[in-house]
Amino acid sequence: MMKYVILLILVFSVFSVQSQESLLYLKQKPPSTTPEVFAPGIISMESM
Repeated sequence: MMKYVILLILVFSVFSVQSQESLLYLKQKPPSTTPEVFAPGIISMESM
């Protein structure tokens, strides 16, 4: 019985780590060190 409990804990921990990595940036490109204009023409105006 104890073997099954340990196996279940191991399986759940592996799936937990994988799901956290996929949610890290919600499947978007992670941020870089190069700045980018956010929503040009809507949020970022050139005249300002």
